[in-house]
Amino acid sequence: MQLKGSSIRINRIRRERVQLIFSCGMTENVTPGLFVLFDEKGRGAAALKVKQTGDGAFDLILNLADAGDGTMLPSGRYRIAALHESRGTAPEGSYIAADDGICGYKESLIYGRKGFSVDLAAEADENGSLVLSVTDTAGPVLYSPADPRTAAKEAVFRNWYRMCRLKHDSYRGKPAVLFYTEQSETLTENLRILKEALEKRNEEGRFRIMTSARMAVTDQHLGMKSWLDMLAKLAEADYIFMDDHAPVLDRLKLSGDTVITQVWHGGLGFKATGYSRYGRPGASPPFSCHRQYTWGIAPSEALIPVFAEMWGIPACRVLPFGMPRLQLIPGAEEQAERKAALCRRFPGLAGRKIILFAPTYRGGSQKTAHYPFDRIDFDALAHFCGETYAVVFRMHPWITEPVPVEGYDNLFDLPAEDNMDLFSAADLMITDYSSTIYEFSLFRKPMVFYAFDAADYEEERGFHLDYREAAPGPVAESFEELLEVLKSGQYEEEKAERYRQTAFGGTAGNSADKILDAVLFGKMPQDITDGVQRNEKKMKMIRSLRDDRIVPPGAGIA
Repeated sequence: MQLKGSSIRINRIRRERVQLIFSCGMTENVTPGLFVLFDEKGRGAAALKVKQTGDGAFDLILNLADAGDGTMLPSGRYRIAALHESRGTAPEGSYIAADDGICGYKESLIYGRKGFSVDLAAEADENGSLVLSVTDTAGPVLYSPADPRTAAKEAVFRNWYRMCRLKHDSYRGKPAVLFYTEQSETLTENLRILKEALEKRNEEGRFRIMTSARMAVTDQHLGMKSWLDMLAKLAEADYIFMDDHAPVLDRLKLSGDTVITQVWHGGLGFKATGYSRYGRPGASPPFSCHRQYTWGIAPSEALIPVFAEMWGIPACRVLPFGMPRLQLIPGAEEQAERKAALCRRFPGLAGRKIILFAPTYRGGSQKTAHYPFDRIDFDALAHFCGETYAVVFRMHPWITEPVPVEGYDNLFDLPAEDNMDLFSAADLMITDYSSTIYEFSLFRKPMVFYAFDAADYEEERGFHLDYREAAPGPVAESFEELLEVLKSGQYEEEKAERYRQTAFGGTAGNSADKILDAVLFGKMPQDITDGVQRNEKKMKMIRSLRDDRIVPPGAGIA
Protein backbone atom coordinates (compact mmCIF):
# COMPACT_ATOMS: atom_id res chain seq x y z
CA MET A 1 0.00 0.00 0.00
CA GLN A 2 1.24 3.47 -0.85
CA LEU A 3 0.65 6.36 1.55
CA LYS A 4 1.63 9.97 1.23
CA GLY A 5 1.89 12.11 4.32
CA SER A 6 0.14 14.99 2.61
CA SER A 7 -2.87 12.82 1.69
CA ILE A 8 -4.25 12.64 5.27
CA ARG A 9 -5.18 15.78 7.16
CA ILE A 10 -7.05 16.40 10.40
CA ASN A 11 -9.66 19.06 9.79
CA ARG A 12 -11.59 19.04 13.05
CA ILE A 13 -11.15 18.09 16.71
CA ARG A 14 -14.09 17.54 19.02
CA ARG A 15 -14.77 15.70 22.24
CA GLU A 16 -17.60 13.40 23.29
CA ARG A 17 -17.31 12.72 27.01
CA VAL A 18 -13.81 11.23 27.43
CA GLN A 19 -13.37 10.42 23.73
CA LEU A 20 -11.23 12.86 21.74
CA ILE A 21 -12.22 12.64 18.06
CA PHE A 22 -10.03 13.72 15.14
CA SER A 23 -11.98 14.06 11.88
CA CYS A 24 -9.76 13.32 8.91
CA GLY A 25 -9.94 13.75 5.18
CA MET A 26 -7.92 12.02 2.45
CA THR A 27 -7.15 12.81 -1.15
CA GLU A 28 -7.06 9.04 -1.77
CA ASN A 29 -9.79 6.73 -0.53
CA VAL A 30 -7.30 4.50 1.30
CA THR A 31 -7.22 4.01 5.06
CA PRO A 32 -4.09 2.64 6.75
CA GLY A 33 -4.51 -0.41 8.94
CA LEU A 34 -3.16 1.21 12.10
CA PHE A 35 -3.05 4.69 13.61
CA VAL A 36 -0.68 5.04 16.56
CA LEU A 37 -0.10 7.85 19.03
CA PHE A 38 3.63 8.42 19.59
CA ASP A 39 4.99 10.36 22.55
CA GLU A 40 7.67 13.04 22.43
CA LYS A 41 10.40 10.42 22.85
CA GLY A 42 9.15 8.60 19.76
CA ARG A 43 7.61 5.65 21.62
CA GLY A 44 4.23 4.09 20.87
CA ALA A 45 1.71 5.18 23.49
CA ALA A 46 -1.78 4.20 22.28
CA ALA A 47 -3.72 2.99 19.27
CA LEU A 48 -6.62 5.03 17.90
CA LYS A 49 -9.88 3.52 16.74
CA VAL A 50 -10.98 4.25 13.18
CA LYS A 51 -14.57 5.00 12.19
CA GLN A 52 -15.40 5.55 8.53
CA THR A 53 -17.63 8.58 7.98
CA GLY A 54 -17.76 8.74 4.16
CA ASP A 55 -15.67 8.46 1.00
CA GLY A 56 -12.20 9.64 1.88
CA ALA A 57 -13.32 10.65 5.38
CA PHE A 58 -12.98 8.99 8.75
CA ASP A 59 -12.72 9.74 12.46
CA LEU A 60 -9.84 8.74 14.71
CA ILE A 61 -11.00 8.15 18.27
CA LEU A 62 -8.71 8.47 21.28
CA ASN A 63 -9.97 7.44 24.72
CA LEU A 64 -8.17 9.75 27.13
CA ALA A 65 -9.02 7.48 30.08
CA ASP A 66 -7.90 4.22 28.49
CA ALA A 67 -4.75 4.08 26.39
CA GLY A 68 -5.65 0.47 25.65
CA ASP A 69 -4.61 -1.27 28.86
CA GLY A 70 -6.79 0.54 31.40
CA THR A 71 -4.36 3.40 32.09
CA MET A 72 -4.81 7.12 31.61
CA LEU A 73 -2.89 8.79 28.80
CA PRO A 74 -0.14 10.57 30.77
CA SER A 75 0.94 14.18 30.43
CA GLY A 76 3.06 14.83 27.38
CA ARG A 77 3.15 15.86 23.72
CA TYR A 78 1.94 13.39 21.12
CA ARG A 79 1.82 12.95 17.35
CA ILE A 80 -0.43 10.64 15.33
CA ALA A 81 1.17 8.38 12.74
CA ALA A 82 -0.54 6.43 9.95
CA LEU A 83 1.24 3.08 9.64
CA HIS A 84 1.30 0.36 7.02
CA GLU A 85 -0.93 -2.65 7.46
CA SER A 86 2.15 -4.82 7.95
CA ARG A 87 2.29 -3.54 11.54
CA GLY A 88 5.92 -4.49 11.91
CA THR A 89 8.06 -3.59 14.89
CA ALA A 90 9.85 -0.97 12.78
CA PRO A 91 6.96 1.26 11.73
CA GLU A 92 6.70 2.76 8.28
CA GLY A 93 4.31 5.61 7.77
CA SER A 94 3.91 9.32 8.22
CA TYR A 95 2.73 11.72 10.84
CA ILE A 96 -0.66 13.25 10.13
CA ALA A 97 -0.91 16.89 9.18
CA ALA A 98 -3.26 19.42 10.72
CA ASP A 99 -5.34 22.08 9.00
CA ASP A 100 -4.49 25.55 10.27
CA GLY A 101 -7.99 26.09 11.59
CA ILE A 102 -7.82 23.44 14.30
CA CYS A 103 -4.54 24.46 15.85
CA GLY A 104 -6.25 26.81 18.26
CA TYR A 105 -8.02 23.88 19.92
CA LYS A 106 -7.79 24.11 23.72
CA GLU A 107 -9.92 22.53 26.39
CA SER A 108 -9.71 21.90 30.10
CA LEU A 109 -11.45 18.77 31.42
CA ILE A 110 -12.06 18.98 35.15
CA TYR A 111 -12.22 15.90 37.32
CA GLY A 112 -12.48 14.77 40.91
CA ARG A 113 -13.57 17.05 43.73
CA LYS A 114 -10.33 19.00 44.08
CA GLY A 115 -10.51 21.19 40.98
CA PHE A 116 -7.92 19.21 39.05
CA SER A 117 -8.06 19.06 35.27
CA VAL A 118 -6.54 17.55 32.18
CA ASP A 119 -5.69 20.38 29.79
CA LEU A 120 -5.65 19.65 26.05
CA ALA A 121 -4.20 21.74 23.23
CA ALA A 122 -3.43 21.18 19.55
CA GLU A 123 -0.82 22.86 17.38
CA ALA A 124 1.26 22.17 14.27
CA ASP A 125 5.00 21.69 14.46
CA GLU A 126 7.49 23.04 11.93
CA ASN A 127 6.68 20.15 9.56
CA GLY A 128 2.92 20.65 9.77
CA SER A 129 2.36 17.54 11.94
CA LEU A 130 -0.42 17.74 14.52
CA VAL A 131 0.95 17.90 18.06
CA LEU A 132 -1.46 17.12 20.91
CA SER A 133 -0.45 18.41 24.33
CA VAL A 134 -1.89 16.71 27.43
CA THR A 135 -1.26 18.25 30.85
CA ASP A 136 -2.57 16.86 34.13
CA THR A 137 -2.71 19.81 36.53
CA ALA A 138 -2.60 17.52 39.58
CA GLY A 139 1.02 16.72 38.85
CA PRO A 140 2.75 13.42 39.52
CA VAL A 141 1.19 12.85 42.97
CA LEU A 142 -2.60 12.75 42.94
CA TYR A 143 -4.80 13.65 45.87
CA SER A 144 -2.02 14.07 48.41
CA PRO A 145 -3.94 15.09 51.57
CA ALA A 146 -3.08 18.59 52.74
CA ASP A 147 -4.15 17.78 56.32
CA PRO A 148 -1.27 16.00 58.12
CA ARG A 149 -3.75 14.04 60.26
CA THR A 150 -5.49 12.71 57.15
CA ALA A 151 -2.16 11.82 55.57
CA ALA A 152 -1.08 9.99 58.73
CA LYS A 153 -4.37 8.05 58.89
CA GLU A 154 -4.06 7.01 55.25
CA ALA A 155 -0.50 5.85 55.88
CA VAL A 156 -1.74 3.70 58.77
CA PHE A 157 -4.41 2.19 56.52
CA ARG A 158 -1.93 1.37 53.74
CA ASN A 159 0.55 -0.18 56.13
CA TRP A 160 -2.16 -2.23 57.84
CA TYR A 161 -3.37 -3.54 54.49
CA ARG A 162 0.19 -4.50 53.49
CA MET A 163 0.79 -6.30 56.78
CA CYS A 164 -2.46 -8.24 56.47
CA ARG A 165 -1.67 -9.11 52.86
CA LEU A 166 1.79 -10.40 53.77
CA LYS A 167 0.20 -12.60 56.40
CA HIS A 168 -2.37 -13.83 53.87
CA ASP A 169 0.31 -14.62 51.28
CA SER A 170 2.35 -16.52 53.88
CA TYR A 171 -0.54 -18.67 55.10
CA ARG A 172 -2.67 -19.20 52.02
CA GLY A 173 -5.49 -21.65 52.57
CA LYS A 174 -8.65 -22.04 50.55
CA PRO A 175 -9.44 -19.08 48.26
CA ALA A 176 -11.32 -16.27 50.00
CA VAL A 177 -14.22 -14.50 48.26
CA LEU A 178 -15.34 -11.10 49.55
CA PHE A 179 -18.71 -9.49 48.75
CA TYR A 180 -18.03 -5.81 49.29
CA THR A 181 -19.82 -2.46 49.31
CA GLU A 182 -19.03 0.89 50.87
CA GLN A 183 -22.42 2.33 49.86
CA SER A 184 -24.81 0.38 52.08
CA GLU A 185 -24.99 -1.34 55.46
CA THR A 186 -26.43 -4.41 53.74
CA LEU A 187 -25.37 -6.12 50.53
CA THR A 188 -27.06 -4.74 47.45
CA GLU A 189 -29.28 -7.12 45.49
CA ASN A 190 -26.66 -8.10 42.92
CA LEU A 191 -24.14 -8.95 45.64
CA ARG A 192 -26.67 -10.74 47.83
CA ILE A 193 -27.85 -12.93 44.94
CA LEU A 194 -24.27 -13.74 43.92
CA LYS A 195 -23.37 -14.63 47.50
CA GLU A 196 -26.42 -16.88 47.89
CA ALA A 197 -25.63 -18.59 44.57
CA LEU A 198 -22.04 -19.22 45.67
CA GLU A 199 -23.16 -20.57 49.05
CA LYS A 200 -25.33 -23.15 47.27
CA ARG A 201 -22.39 -24.25 45.13
CA ASN A 202 -19.87 -24.23 47.97
CA GLU A 203 -21.07 -27.37 49.74
CA GLU A 204 -17.57 -28.87 49.91
CA GLY A 205 -16.15 -25.64 51.29
CA ARG A 206 -13.98 -24.87 48.28
CA PHE A 207 -14.14 -21.14 49.04
CA ARG A 208 -14.08 -19.09 52.23
CA ILE A 209 -16.90 -16.53 51.91
CA MET A 210 -16.69 -13.09 53.55
CA THR A 211 -18.91 -9.99 53.61
CA SER A 212 -18.16 -6.30 54.14
CA ALA A 213 -21.03 -3.80 53.91
CA ARG A 214 -20.64 -0.26 55.27
CA MET A 215 -22.17 3.15 54.63
CA ALA A 216 -18.74 4.74 54.43
CA VAL A 217 -19.76 7.50 52.01
CA THR A 218 -21.90 9.47 54.48
CA ASP A 219 -21.18 7.96 57.88
CA GLN A 220 -18.49 10.07 59.52
CA HIS A 221 -18.59 8.04 62.73
CA LEU A 222 -17.07 4.78 61.57
CA GLY A 223 -14.41 3.96 64.13
CA MET A 224 -10.87 2.76 63.58
CA LYS A 225 -11.93 -0.84 64.26
CA SER A 226 -14.44 -0.69 61.38
CA TRP A 227 -11.75 0.55 59.00
CA LEU A 228 -9.13 -1.97 60.09
CA ASP A 229 -11.60 -4.87 59.90
CA MET A 230 -12.62 -3.84 56.37
CA LEU A 231 -9.00 -3.46 55.24
CA ALA A 232 -8.12 -6.85 56.69
CA LYS A 233 -10.90 -8.45 54.63
CA LEU A 234 -9.64 -6.71 51.49
CA ALA A 235 -6.18 -8.10 52.24
CA GLU A 236 -7.47 -11.62 52.86
CA ALA A 237 -9.59 -11.70 49.70
CA ASP A 238 -8.40 -13.52 46.60
CA TYR A 239 -11.62 -12.56 44.80
CA ILE A 240 -13.71 -9.45 45.41
CA PHE A 241 -17.21 -8.83 44.06
CA MET A 242 -18.19 -5.21 44.58
CA ASP A 243 -21.12 -2.97 43.70
CA ASP A 244 -20.54 0.73 43.05
CA HIS A 245 -17.65 3.00 43.86
CA ALA A 246 -15.51 2.40 46.97
CA PRO A 247 -13.72 5.70 47.76
CA VAL A 248 -11.05 3.97 49.84
CA LEU A 249 -9.82 2.26 46.67
CA ASP A 250 -9.13 5.66 45.11
CA ARG A 251 -6.24 5.89 47.57
CA LEU A 252 -5.34 2.27 48.27
CA LYS A 253 -3.98 0.03 45.51
CA LEU A 254 -4.77 -3.62 46.17
CA SER A 255 -2.46 -6.52 45.43
CA GLY A 256 -2.16 -7.19 41.72
CA ASP A 257 -3.24 -10.81 42.07
CA THR A 258 -6.57 -9.91 43.67
CA VAL A 259 -9.35 -10.52 41.15
CA ILE A 260 -11.89 -7.70 41.42
CA THR A 261 -15.25 -7.90 39.65
CA GLN A 262 -17.57 -4.87 39.53
CA VAL A 263 -21.27 -5.80 39.38
CA TRP A 264 -22.56 -2.23 39.28
CA HIS A 265 -26.30 -2.01 39.91
CA GLY A 266 -26.98 0.79 37.44
CA GLY A 267 -28.26 -1.27 34.49
CA LEU A 268 -28.85 1.11 31.60
CA GLY A 269 -29.86 4.57 32.72
CA PHE A 270 -28.86 7.81 31.04
CA LYS A 271 -26.69 9.68 33.48
CA ALA A 272 -22.98 9.53 32.84
CA THR A 273 -20.72 8.38 35.64
CA GLY A 274 -17.07 7.53 36.23
CA TYR A 275 -14.81 8.50 33.33
CA SER A 276 -17.79 9.30 31.10
CA ARG A 277 -18.20 12.49 33.18
CA TYR A 278 -14.89 13.97 32.02
CA GLY A 279 -15.15 17.71 31.65
CA ARG A 280 -17.68 17.91 34.50
CA PRO A 281 -17.40 17.98 38.31
CA GLY A 282 -17.21 14.58 39.93
CA ALA A 283 -15.43 12.80 37.08
CA SER A 284 -13.06 10.06 38.22
CA PRO A 285 -9.39 11.02 38.68
CA PRO A 286 -6.62 9.37 36.64
CA PHE A 287 -6.11 6.74 39.31
CA SER A 288 -9.36 5.61 40.88
CA CYS A 289 -11.18 2.63 42.24
CA HIS A 290 -12.27 1.78 38.68
CA ARG A 291 -8.66 1.23 37.57
CA GLN A 292 -8.42 -1.86 39.75
CA TYR A 293 -11.21 -3.92 38.21
CA THR A 294 -10.18 -7.19 36.64
CA TRP A 295 -13.68 -7.63 35.25
CA GLY A 296 -16.84 -5.56 34.99
CA ILE A 297 -20.35 -6.87 34.36
CA ALA A 298 -22.54 -5.28 31.66
CA PRO A 299 -26.26 -5.88 31.07
CA SER A 300 -25.79 -6.86 27.42
CA GLU A 301 -23.25 -7.10 24.63
CA ALA A 302 -24.51 -3.87 23.05
CA LEU A 303 -23.60 -1.98 26.24
CA ILE A 304 -20.01 -3.16 26.56
CA PRO A 305 -18.62 0.14 25.12
CA VAL A 306 -20.73 2.20 27.55
CA PHE A 307 -19.50 0.33 30.62
CA ALA A 308 -15.88 0.14 29.41
CA GLU A 309 -15.86 3.93 28.95
CA MET A 310 -17.46 4.48 32.35
CA TRP A 311 -14.80 2.44 34.15
CA GLY A 312 -11.84 3.31 31.93
CA ILE A 313 -11.00 -0.34 31.25
CA PRO A 314 -10.55 -2.25 27.97
CA ALA A 315 -13.80 -3.48 26.43
CA CYS A 316 -12.47 -7.05 26.44
CA ARG A 317 -12.67 -7.02 30.24
CA VAL A 318 -16.38 -6.19 30.33
CA LEU A 319 -18.48 -9.36 30.57
CA PRO A 320 -21.99 -9.13 29.01
CA PHE A 321 -23.59 -11.55 31.47
CA GLY A 322 -26.51 -9.38 32.64
CA MET A 323 -27.56 -8.28 36.12
CA PRO A 324 -28.14 -11.00 38.76
CA ARG A 325 -30.99 -9.06 40.35
CA LEU A 326 -33.17 -9.54 37.28
CA GLN A 327 -34.10 -12.95 38.68
CA LEU A 328 -36.15 -11.08 41.28
CA ILE A 329 -38.64 -9.85 38.68
CA PRO A 330 -41.93 -11.64 39.45
CA GLY A 331 -44.15 -13.38 36.96
CA ALA A 332 -47.72 -12.27 36.20
CA GLU A 333 -49.34 -14.26 39.02
CA GLU A 334 -46.88 -13.04 41.64
CA GLN A 335 -47.27 -9.46 40.39
CA ALA A 336 -51.01 -9.65 41.01
CA GLU A 337 -50.40 -11.02 44.52
CA ARG A 338 -47.92 -8.24 45.29
CA LYS A 339 -50.34 -5.57 44.06
CA ALA A 340 -53.16 -6.99 46.17
CA ALA A 341 -50.91 -7.06 49.25
CA LEU A 342 -49.83 -3.44 48.68
CA CYS A 343 -53.44 -2.33 48.38
CA ARG A 344 -54.27 -4.09 51.64
CA ARG A 345 -51.46 -2.21 53.38
CA PHE A 346 -52.58 1.08 51.81
CA PRO A 347 -56.36 0.90 51.22
CA GLY A 348 -56.40 4.25 49.44
CA LEU A 349 -54.74 2.56 46.44
CA ALA A 350 -57.47 -0.03 46.02
CA GLY A 351 -59.70 0.38 42.96
CA ARG A 352 -57.44 3.01 41.39
CA LYS A 353 -54.90 2.90 38.59
CA ILE A 354 -51.49 3.43 40.15
CA ILE A 355 -48.89 5.85 38.80
CA LEU A 356 -45.41 5.34 40.25
CA PHE A 357 -43.37 8.57 40.46
CA ALA A 358 -39.73 7.43 40.82
CA PRO A 359 -37.12 10.04 39.84
CA THR A 360 -33.42 10.13 40.60
CA TYR A 361 -31.77 12.64 42.93
CA ARG A 362 -30.29 16.05 42.20
CA GLY A 363 -27.00 17.07 43.76
CA GLY A 364 -23.39 16.00 43.46
CA SER A 365 -23.24 13.24 46.06
CA GLN A 366 -25.09 11.24 48.68
CA LYS A 367 -24.52 14.07 51.16
CA THR A 368 -26.14 16.72 48.95
CA ALA A 369 -28.84 14.59 47.31
CA HIS A 370 -32.27 16.26 47.03
CA TYR A 371 -35.25 16.64 44.73
CA PRO A 372 -36.88 20.02 43.87
CA PHE A 373 -40.45 19.35 45.00
CA ASP A 374 -41.43 22.84 43.86
CA ARG A 375 -41.33 21.45 40.31
CA ILE A 376 -44.40 19.33 41.12
CA ASP A 377 -47.84 20.97 41.24
CA PHE A 378 -49.36 18.65 43.84
CA ASP A 379 -52.79 20.31 43.68
CA ALA A 380 -52.98 19.89 39.91
CA LEU A 381 -51.73 16.31 40.17
CA ALA A 382 -54.32 15.41 42.80
CA HIS A 383 -57.04 17.03 40.69
CA PHE A 384 -55.98 15.00 37.65
CA CYS A 385 -56.04 11.78 39.68
CA GLY A 386 -59.48 12.25 41.17
CA GLU A 387 -60.98 8.88 42.02
CA THR A 388 -59.43 7.19 38.98
CA TYR A 389 -55.71 7.35 39.76
CA ALA A 390 -53.35 7.30 42.72
CA VAL A 391 -49.74 8.50 42.57
CA VAL A 392 -47.14 6.67 44.64
CA PHE A 393 -43.87 8.54 45.18
CA ARG A 394 -40.72 6.43 45.53
CA MET A 395 -37.80 8.81 45.77
CA HIS A 396 -34.16 7.81 45.40
CA PRO A 397 -32.85 6.21 48.64
CA TRP A 398 -30.40 9.08 49.08
CA ILE A 399 -33.27 11.57 49.45
CA THR A 400 -34.35 11.69 53.08
CA GLU A 401 -36.79 14.63 52.87
CA PRO A 402 -40.40 13.35 52.82
CA VAL A 403 -42.58 14.15 49.82
CA PRO A 404 -45.13 16.85 50.86
CA VAL A 405 -48.33 14.89 50.16
CA GLU A 406 -50.00 15.18 53.55
CA GLY A 407 -53.69 16.02 53.17
CA TYR A 408 -54.13 14.35 49.76
CA ASP A 409 -56.08 11.09 49.63
CA ASN A 410 -54.73 10.04 46.23
CA LEU A 411 -51.03 10.91 46.63
CA PHE A 412 -48.78 8.62 48.68
CA ASP A 413 -45.15 8.78 49.81
CA LEU A 414 -43.91 5.18 50.21
CA PRO A 415 -40.11 5.34 50.60
CA ALA A 416 -39.79 2.04 52.46
CA GLU A 417 -41.72 -0.20 50.07
CA ASP A 418 -39.95 -2.83 48.01
CA ASN A 419 -39.35 -1.82 44.39
CA MET A 420 -40.73 -5.09 43.06
CA ASP A 421 -43.99 -4.52 44.97
CA LEU A 422 -44.29 -1.02 43.52
CA PHE A 423 -43.36 -2.11 39.99
CA SER A 424 -45.92 -4.93 40.22
CA ALA A 425 -48.67 -2.59 41.39
CA ALA A 426 -47.98 0.30 39.02
CA ASP A 427 -49.84 0.76 35.75
CA LEU A 428 -47.45 3.52 34.64
CA MET A 429 -44.16 5.03 35.83
CA ILE A 430 -43.04 8.65 35.75
CA THR A 431 -39.29 9.07 36.06
CA ASP A 432 -36.46 11.19 34.63
CA TYR A 433 -32.86 9.94 34.35
CA SER A 434 -33.16 7.12 36.87
CA SER A 435 -31.87 3.60 36.28
CA THR A 436 -35.22 2.29 37.60
CA ILE A 437 -36.22 2.12 33.93
CA TYR A 438 -33.88 -0.85 33.60
CA GLU A 439 -35.99 -3.33 35.61
CA PHE A 440 -39.31 -1.58 35.06
CA SER A 441 -39.03 -1.97 31.30
CA LEU A 442 -39.26 -5.75 31.76
CA PHE A 443 -42.74 -5.32 33.29
CA ARG A 444 -43.81 -4.02 29.85
CA LYS A 445 -45.71 -1.08 31.27
CA PRO A 446 -45.56 2.47 29.88
CA MET A 447 -43.13 5.11 31.09
CA VAL A 448 -43.22 8.91 30.95
CA PHE A 449 -40.14 11.09 31.49
CA TYR A 450 -40.48 14.34 33.42
CA ALA A 451 -37.22 16.11 32.50
CA PHE A 452 -37.71 19.76 33.43
CA ASP A 453 -33.93 20.21 33.80
CA ALA A 454 -32.63 18.04 30.95
CA ALA A 455 -30.37 20.75 29.52
CA ASP A 456 -28.86 21.61 32.91
CA TYR A 457 -28.52 17.96 33.85
CA GLU A 458 -26.68 17.18 30.62
CA GLU A 459 -24.40 20.18 31.10
CA GLU A 460 -23.56 19.28 34.70
CA ARG A 461 -23.52 15.49 34.55
CA GLY A 462 -23.78 14.37 30.95
CA PHE A 463 -25.61 11.50 29.26
CA HIS A 464 -24.34 8.29 27.70
CA LEU A 465 -27.07 8.50 25.05
CA ASP A 466 -29.11 11.16 23.32
CA TYR A 467 -31.79 11.61 25.95
CA ARG A 468 -34.85 12.46 23.86
CA GLU A 469 -34.05 9.81 21.30
CA ALA A 470 -33.24 7.01 23.75
CA ALA A 471 -35.82 7.61 26.50
CA PRO A 472 -38.28 4.68 26.28
CA GLY A 473 -41.34 6.93 26.38
CA PRO A 474 -42.49 10.55 25.89
CA VAL A 475 -40.40 13.34 27.44
CA ALA A 476 -42.14 16.27 29.18
CA GLU A 477 -40.12 19.39 30.04
CA SER A 478 -42.79 21.13 32.13
CA PHE A 479 -45.37 19.92 34.62
CA GLU A 480 -48.17 21.16 32.37
CA GLU A 481 -46.72 19.10 29.52
CA LEU A 482 -46.49 16.09 31.84
CA LEU A 483 -50.19 16.34 32.68
CA GLU A 484 -51.04 16.62 28.99
CA VAL A 485 -49.13 13.41 28.26
CA LEU A 486 -50.97 11.63 31.09
CA LYS A 487 -54.32 12.85 29.78
CA SER A 488 -53.52 11.79 26.22
CA GLY A 489 -52.50 8.23 27.08
CA GLN A 490 -49.94 8.29 24.22
CA TYR A 491 -46.85 6.63 25.66
CA GLU A 492 -44.66 5.84 22.60
CA GLU A 493 -44.24 2.25 23.69
CA GLU A 494 -42.30 1.35 20.54
CA LYS A 495 -39.38 3.26 22.09
CA ALA A 496 -39.60 1.00 25.14
CA GLU A 497 -39.24 -2.07 22.94
CA ARG A 498 -36.07 -0.63 21.35
CA TYR A 499 -34.73 0.08 24.82
CA ARG A 500 -35.32 -3.52 25.94
CA GLN A 501 -33.47 -4.88 22.92
CA THR A 502 -30.45 -2.71 23.73
CA ALA A 503 -30.50 -3.16 27.50
CA PHE A 504 -30.89 -6.92 27.68
CA GLY A 505 -30.03 -8.59 24.38
CA GLY A 506 -30.91 -12.05 25.64
CA THR A 507 -28.79 -11.84 28.83
CA ALA A 508 -31.60 -11.48 31.37
CA GLY A 509 -31.40 -15.05 32.71
CA ASN A 510 -29.01 -17.06 34.87
CA SER A 511 -26.58 -14.16 35.32
CA ALA A 512 -25.31 -15.15 38.77
CA ASP A 513 -24.14 -18.59 37.67
CA LYS A 514 -22.58 -17.17 34.49
CA ILE A 515 -20.55 -14.71 36.57
CA LEU A 516 -19.47 -17.31 39.14
CA ASP A 517 -18.57 -19.85 36.44
CA ALA A 518 -16.38 -17.35 34.60
CA VAL A 519 -14.67 -15.66 37.54
CA LEU A 520 -14.40 -18.43 40.15
CA PHE A 521 -14.82 -21.79 38.47
CA GLY A 522 -12.47 -21.47 35.49
CA LYS A 523 -15.20 -21.41 32.84
CA MET A 524 -14.53 -18.05 31.20
CA PRO A 525 -15.90 -18.17 27.62
CA GLN A 526 -13.09 -18.78 25.15
CA ASP A 527 -13.94 -15.74 23.01
CA ILE A 528 -13.47 -13.48 26.04
CA THR A 529 -10.16 -15.12 26.97
CA ASP A 530 -9.00 -14.76 23.36
CA GLY A 531 -10.07 -11.10 23.32
CA VAL A 532 -8.05 -10.31 26.44
CA GLN A 533 -4.98 -12.04 24.99
CA ARG A 534 -5.33 -10.19 21.66
CA ASN A 535 -5.58 -6.87 23.45
CA GLU A 536 -2.53 -7.58 25.61
CA LYS A 537 -0.53 -8.66 22.55
CA LYS A 538 -1.61 -5.55 20.63
CA MET A 539 -0.69 -3.21 23.49
CA LYS A 540 2.69 -4.91 23.91
CA MET A 541 3.33 -4.35 20.20
CA ILE A 542 2.18 -0.70 20.35
CA ARG A 543 4.43 0.04 23.33
CA SER A 544 7.40 -1.55 21.54
CA LEU A 545 7.09 0.70 18.47
CA ARG A 546 9.62 3.46 17.81
CA ASP A 547 9.16 6.23 15.27
CA ASP A 548 12.60 6.09 13.65
CA ARG A 549 11.12 5.40 10.19
CA ILE A 550 8.13 7.76 10.36
CA VAL A 551 8.31 10.80 8.10
CA PRO A 552 6.70 14.23 8.44
CA PRO A 553 3.70 15.26 6.30
CA GLY A 554 4.55 15.85 2.67
CA ALA A 555 7.73 13.77 2.64
CA GLY A 556 5.94 10.63 1.43
CA ILE A 557 6.96 7.01 1.81
CA ALA A 558 7.44 4.12 -0.56
